[in-house]
Amino acid sequence: MTPHMTPQAKVLAGLGATALIVVAVLLSTQSNTENPGAAPQTTASPVAEVEVNPVAAPGLPAPSLSGAQAVQAAGAPALPTSPPLPPLPPLDEKQWTAQVERVEKAIPTIQQVRALPAEALHETPAPVREAAEQLGEMSELLHQHPEKLEEGANFYRKCAAQTEYMGSIRALCAANLRNISVVLKKPELFQESEYPSNVKSLTDKIPSGW
Repeated sequence: MTPHMTPQAKVLAGLGATALIVVAVLLSTQSNTENPGAAPQTTASPVAEVEVNPVAAPGLPAPSLSGAQAVQAAGAPALPTSPPLPPLPPLDEKQWTAQVERVEKAIPTIQQVRALPAEALHETPAPVREAAEQLGEMSELLHQHPEKLEEGANFYRKCAAQTEYMGSIRALCAANLRNISVVLKKPELFQESEYPSNVKSLTDKIPSGW
């Protein structure tokens, strides 16, 4: 069983911190671009985190190192690391089928989103958040069970091709398909030319990497 996680953590599990920021922007803006009656929204630009190392300014003494950095600089042996966790048992086929059904059931169509009350479109609609959560669980499951990557690629290809889905949802599926194609070393699985320009543009904004 997948441990209980918040919706944000479930999406984060599959896409990474940077991708989560991108997806949040995509989903929050999608409700406006695909739903003309929605009120305009503003979103903050994602800020990249960088690691800062102490560097001396010209003419000034070098800043002191932290305790851990000093130990490392002195050539002390590295602390022992925990042994890797044993691999999980193969995923039961019923579990996989149930997850696919949950995701497919959760993803709203464009018409379903447009039919929501106007006040529901002032922020990311609940059906879209639920779909993102379920897609996050799917990605988490595939990370835990790489033996299912081929089946995962089939799911994502089907999802990305659904013209009745919102562009942001299709882009999430296309990005995961792209990443799996790299892991499996099967570039033919992801053909960017198969998708319309809006889906390709959104997909390009989601960082690569599985």
